Formats: sequence, structure tokens, C-alpha cells
Amino acid sequence: MNHKQLEKYLVKADKVPKSLKVKKLKTANTVINKNTEIDQVWLDANPGPYAVQGGSETNIIKITFLENLNVKQDTYFMIETDYVNINGKFLGFTLNFENIKDYVGLVQNKKSSNIIVENIRVNGKNSSLLENSGWILGSNFGTEAENNKVSNCRNYLPISILSGGIVGVRSKIHAIGCINNGEFKLDNSKLCRSGGIAALFVSGKIEDCINNSKLEGGGGMVYFTNKDLDIINCKNYGKLNNICAGIIGFVFGDKSKVNILNCLNDGDLDNRSYGMIIGIEDNAQVLIKNCINWGNCFGYTASGIMQTTFFSNPEASIEITGCTNYGNLNREFNSGILFSSTYNVNINNCVNYGQILNDSSSGIILSTYKPKNIKVENCTNHGNILGKNSGGISTENAIIKINKCVNNGTVTGTGSGGIYGAGTAKGAIAENCVNNGVVNGVNAGGIFGAWSQGTAKSCKNGGKLVGLNAQPILGYKSTGKIE
Repeated sequence: MNHKQLEKYLVKADKVPKSLKVKKLKTANTVINKNTEIDQVWLDANPGPYAVQGGSETNIIKITFLENLNVKQDTYFMIETDYVNINGKFLGFTLNFENIKDYVGLVQNKKSSNIIVENIRVNGKNSSLLENSGWILGSNFGTEAENNKVSNCRNYLPISILSGGIVGVRSKIHAIGCINNGEFKLDNSKLCRSGGIAALFVSGKIEDCINNSKLEGGGGMVYFTNKDLDIINCKNYGKLNNICAGIIGFVFGDKSKVNILNCLNDGDLDNRSYGMIIGIEDNAQVLIKNCINWGNCFGYTASGIMQTTFFSNPEASIEITGCTNYGNLNREFNSGILFSSTYNVNINNCVNYGQILNDSSSGIILSTYKPKNIKVENCTNHGNILGKNSGGISTENAIIKINKCVNNGTVTGTGSGGIYGAGTAKGAIAENCVNNGVVNGVNAGGIFGAWSQGTAKSCKNGGKLVGLNAQPILGYKSTGKIE
């Protein structure tokens, strides 16, 4: 997928969610205004939906599920007060859904604060989730409230498109220790456009959560957001396929700040895709720190950590720091850390151990598009890189400042280079960089590959060069400078 195709996809993806509609809830049949313990007898005798009222800081309304329950279509709780705790009495408590269609989510709440939902598992058969919802928390949860939390909840039921396994769209929430095992349903384009934990436009914090299900066009934690969001210590083990990412698919919005910290992807990727941790960012401020990818990639235009950034807002930025890729990437146009970018990018202290094969590959960052203010510092490549214009750190047409980076891997390709690949444009800089790896190519260079116009400052080649026209710093027919 080239830049123009990506831009078209971005526009399409940005517009579709804005048309989301939320189903109007029914009028409550039962009011709960005191501590209530629910078993199957109580549930059958008191029809839903349930309005929860009367809570306060000194009078927390506690709703406790005493046993595994068979729920009905209208078994859901509409929160109309602050300070409510809804929980399963024991870890592993299960709500069983059978033949329930377009379920709106167990707990509904827009304005109330200090709501805690915990220790609930949903399972069953022949049941579906209403689009835009989550099985535990419905849409618009806590958007006008504070200090709401969902913890230790698990989903085993199918996730409808534009939905979340735990949390619905446009929600503001702190999700802790939740797990999705539910299958993602696909739209006519064979994309789920959903998140394993939360759906779209979510804000708040997602922490210590896991997705175990195969992704087709979604995100292991979140599909899409344009809000402030922290994703911390989360893991994706689901297989990736067809335009998706292990942690979050898309980040948009001129004012949004997203932090992805200490996250891991261990799902292999097939077909076309985005980054193994994050897909595409556009006009936001994103920090990706101490994240790891173990998944192998068999799709094109992919990267071990992040795929692509597109910026039109000069205040937008991306920082990738302390991240590591161990996965092997085995198709065209792949990179260990970041595939492609425009400007305001800082990559530092990142490492690639993965083997990256095929045309135009690199250990850290592949290419730049209308670049400005892109820096790569203190990064190391240990993986073997194969491709005709490949580089240990970056590759062809990149205009980047690379400082204090090291290549220890074997780089193989006609015009390959230990740091930059072939054809690097004027303005590219390699400073205080070292190549210790074997560079194998008839026109190769120890620092810059062939036909390069970049500048090498205080760089050293200590690696073996194999090629008829191979040169220690600038590759064959390069017009760049050595300083």
C-alpha cells in the first residue's frame, strides 16, 4: 500500500465512525436503591432493565451476583447515581447469554462517577452484541463523569463490528486486567473495525489487559481513537490479518495525546497490515515506550512497532523509545521499528533483532515522505537485512538525521549500506554511527549504500564488505560527503 492509498484509507476510516448511532434504552422495570444480592431466583422475579439510584460517598450501592446466571435480553443496569459497585462474588463468575440478539451491554452510564464493575465473565451461544457496544460496558460510558473502572472482566462472546469486547464506543474509562477471547465479526469488506477491549473514540486508561482473538482489521486493545488515552502493560496474542495492529489500529485528532507503554504483541501477521503495536497515526501526539514485538510478519508494508504517520498539524509528533522488535518480517517494504513517516519523529534507544527480508527493508525506519525533523538516535540493528536497496538502520529515499546508531547485522543487497540503504537523498545525515556487520552487495557501502547524496560525519566501518565496487563509507557512485 503506497502513501496515496494510505491517505485514501485514512479519510475513509476517519469518516465511517462519525455516523455511529446508539440505540435508545428502554424504561426501567425495576429500581435498585440499596445493596442487592442477585441469584437466579431474584433475576427471574425482577424484570429488567434496572435503574440504580440512591448512592453516595457514604452509601455505596453494591450489586453482587451470587452465582452463575442465565440472563435475559433486558438484563442490564442503567446507572443514575454516583458510587455504585457491580461485581461477581467470586472470580470466574459467569453471565450466560443464550439466543440474545443485539445486546446493549451489561452496564449503562453516561454521567455518574465512581462506578466500579468487576469480576464478571460473559459467555454463551447464539447471541450477538449491538454494534457500537461492549459486552460489559455499553456505549458512551462515563463520558461526562470521573473515576469509573472496569476490572477483571472477561469476554468469550462474538464482537460485532465497530464494538469492543469489554467497553463500547465513546467511553471514558479505566479498564484493568480485562481479557477478550471473543471472536471478531466482519463487515462486507471483511474487516471487524473493533477492539478486543474497547471500541472507538475511547479515552482514559487501559491497563494489564489481554486480547487472545484473531484480528481482521481491528486493534487488540482499541480500534480507533481521537481522544487522550494511555495503554499500559497490555498484550496481544491474537493473530493479525488485513489492516490491523496488535494494540491500537488508528490514532487521529489534533488535540489527542496517546501513550502506549510497556505493551507486547505476540501475534503473527498475515497479508497486508500495519504496525505490530500501532497502525497509523495522524495529527496526534503519540509516545510508544518500552514496547516489544515477538510476532512474525508475512504481510507487506509492515513494521515491528508502528506503521505510518501522516501529519498536517505542526504540533503533532511521535516518539518511539526503548522499543524492541524480535519478529521476522518476510515480505516487501518492511522495517523493524517504523515503516514510514512525514515529520516530528524521534526514535531512540530502539533495537531490532528480527530478520527482515525482501525488497527495500531496514532495521529501524524504512522511508520518509515529505520529511521534516526526523531523528533516529542510539538505535541498534542485530538482525539480518535482505533487499536490493536495504540498510541496517534506514533505507532508500530517507532524509533523516541518524546519530550514534550501530549495525551489527548482515545487510545484503545490490546497493545496500550498513546504516543507510541505496539512493539516499540530499540532506540525510549519519553522525557518530558505526557498522560492524557484513555488508554484501556489488555496489554496497559501509555507512551509505550506492548512489547516495547524504553526509557521513565521524562514522566508522568495522564490518566486512563483500562486493566488487563496495566502499567503506559511501557506496558506489555516491555524491555525498564524508566529514
